[in-house]
Amino acid sequence: MLKCLLTTLLSASIFSSSVLAQTPEKDLESVKKDYTRESIYFHYDKDNYVAGETVWFKAYLFAGVSPSFYSTSLNVELLNDSGRVISRKILPVLAGSAVGNFDLDKDLPQMNYTVRAYTRRMQNFGNIFFYEKQLQVFNPSKAIAKSSAAETRAYFLPEGGNMVAGLPAVVAFKMSDQYGTPVYCEGEVVDREGNNVAIFKTVHDGMGKFAFIPQPDQSYTAICNFPGGMQKIALPAVKISGFSLMIQTAGDKKFFIVNKEKVSNDNQRPAYLLGVMENTVLFRQDLSSAGMLVKGQLPLATLPSGILQLTVFNKEDQPLAERMLFVGNNEFLVKGIFKADTVSLVERKKNSFSFTVEDSIPGTYSVSVTDVDREIPTDNRENIISRLMLTNDIKGYIHNPLYYFENDNQESREYLDLVMMTNGWRNFSWAQIISKNFPGLSYKDENYISAYGKAYYAPRNNVMVTNADMNVFMSSKDSSNEFFTVHIDEKGDFKIPGMIFQDSAKMSFQLNTAKNKSISLSMYNLPLSKLFVAAPRPIYGEIKPVGDISSVPGISSTVKELYGSSLARLSQDDEKRLISLQEIRLASVKAKSKTSIVQQRYLTGLFSTGYGKTLDFITYPESGFYRNVFEYLKGRESSLSISGSGSEYFINYRATRSLAGGLLPMTIFIDGVQSDTYYAATIPMRDIAVVQIRGSGFVGAEGGGAGGVLAIFTRKGGDILASPRDNLSSLSIEGYATVKEFFSPDYSVNNNKAVPDNRTTLYWNPYLETSAENKTLRIPFYNSDHAKKFRVTLTGMNAEGKLLYMEKIIE
Repeated sequence: MLKCLLTTLLSASIFSSSVLAQTPEKDLESVKKDYTRESIYFHYDKDNYVAGETVWFKAYLFAGVSPSFYSTSLNVELLNDSGRVISRKILPVLAGSAVGNFDLDKDLPQMNYTVRAYTRRMQNFGNIFFYEKQLQVFNPSKAIAKSSAAETRAYFLPEGGNMVAGLPAVVAFKMSDQYGTPVYCEGEVVDREGNNVAIFKTVHDGMGKFAFIPQPDQSYTAICNFPGGMQKIALPAVKISGFSLMIQTAGDKKFFIVNKEKVSNDNQRPAYLLGVMENTVLFRQDLSSAGMLVKGQLPLATLPSGILQLTVFNKEDQPLAERMLFVGNNEFLVKGIFKADTVSLVERKKNSFSFTVEDSIPGTYSVSVTDVDREIPTDNRENIISRLMLTNDIKGYIHNPLYYFENDNQESREYLDLVMMTNGWRNFSWAQIISKNFPGLSYKDENYISAYGKAYYAPRNNVMVTNADMNVFMSSKDSSNEFFTVHIDEKGDFKIPGMIFQDSAKMSFQLNTAKNKSISLSMYNLPLSKLFVAAPRPIYGEIKPVGDISSVPGISSTVKELYGSSLARLSQDDEKRLISLQEIRLASVKAKSKTSIVQQRYLTGLFSTGYGKTLDFITYPESGFYRNVFEYLKGRESSLSISGSGSEYFINYRATRSLAGGLLPMTIFIDGVQSDTYYAATIPMRDIAVVQIRGSGFVGAEGGGAGGVLAIFTRKGGDILASPRDNLSSLSIEGYATVKEFFSPDYSVNNNKAVPDNRTTLYWNPYLETSAENKTLRIPFYNSDHAKKFRVTLTGMNAEGKLLYMEKIIE
């Protein structure tokens, strides 16, 4: 006889004193207070790219369910399929968001690249919480044919975590290849004697489930029939005693069922059920006073949206079983009205769209408008909702997460529940929470760019300046000069926090007194780029190769057309730069003469012949703060990809690869002698006279320098600079990455049809904001020469953490 217990459960805002007295709840409150983790979503202007294009992005940072104000700086990296960083941007976080771009070199090989992003705070919790997203970059001239045998992987996961002999069990499964791509499978489950006990087949993206009653003293095997062959997979072992936790759906209602019929000792006996979301206890249900079968309706309609973690505990507060559910009530959405005010599909004609939010809560948003017919299709899409409500909270790869939020119907809800059953929870485990085994918060945010240290009277004689004011003169490359005053405390310490500037800035210091104005400084802060310690490689295993698209007419022709447009645009940019350089050279013949003299003095022997790019630091000394030549070259020379830090660097020229497909390192020369990156990294920038960058085929290098040659020549004779004091009254400070401005033509002013307009991203604006006074986001842009169908994607969040995602096709 089935005994049911239906109980009205506690809502998110109601807690009794008896609830808070329980150890797991109290420990969870501590986690929520001190260990709220950050999560990130990136809005890109489009899904896929070709080499030579620019990746435009806006990052949104959340702490729990609200915009994050923990972090002021975001580290963003672009990694190749070997896990090497080929480009890096450190960006300021303003109002919980950051804006940036990556310029893709025209010679980048065709592959999946990974965008990885994290803050100082996220480093405390390990790289499992870093943001990662794979972007396909196509290049028909550098396509790498990679072929690897398909590996099918099968996972069988009993609901609640256990199969108990004699109790009905539901087993979910997930089938994929080595890259996480879903694989179709059908098969049967047999016992030790070969008797069939269940049949199964995938119903959506490699997932499905089946039910049966496991028997004591039995083991079970799944016979999986994949397209490429058959595999036998052992199911988890059957437990002799215990209980089961199951979820039952009836219409739009969900019930939990706890079956205690096979419990043999008190340690296995369920005492209570906790419902938790975002480290907050939403409800608690007593399980000890009922009979052998406990059933209760879950109050989903009263709960916030997100992943609900259901955990059964015994009376000793030990977790025994767990199940995840997704709650989708859509209360987290920013609502509004979209209008296509002016639509014109005629080439170079103006379009004007708008979106008006319903509420008056301030918000930050971004919009992209793309040419639908010239997009490279993808089968793995996401948006801000799927990332922040789903994939950020669970382990493992989820294929095409956007599917579960595009349509709110019974089928998508059932398939989303399969995701809940086949992916693990990736927040703190209850074992961690109860044992208080938390990471130390050793990585702390620096409050944007900071400069701090001790002040001494100059010339330095170890006499500290105390209780005084110091004048600071600051000039940066991206802003006007600034003047402000900083206080030096009684210990001689000073700190200048909260600075935001791009590239670099020079700061000069002077005591604010009538006499003894000269000062010497001992600086303690690390450069901005040294604040982030990168993980060795992307989180999830192998990176899926792009594959050969030459035989796919739709994609292949689109890629070739876009790559040709990319090369044409780069050629136009190079021509503009060449004209600019010629003007500069004509205006500085004298400087050119000095450069020639410097090159003749340093580039002798084999280095004086052949082709190569030469950087002259005698005629044009570098005043910025750079630890070594590799830090200087990062991001400045598009032909080079440089990763690493400290004394370990890897430098590659134009993505040159070996026959096996691996990246080739450049050969390093120091003063004409072949050396390595370790010694080159020890040379201060102020001691370098000339740097020469060459391609392969240099006869002076082993193997002809197949990966290219980087030659460093140090200063000599009268070029040697006097040794600086270790404490200076002026210094250069590294700034944030420079962010390009998206070019949006105004054809009402200049409509030169001699220059083709082949844009695929017609409009990109990451700086949209709303307020109580201004609720409308405006989207004006001019059409290209080709677009006949627009995709408008609007993304963002408001100050309360509500999310906006809107996608419209205009044709």
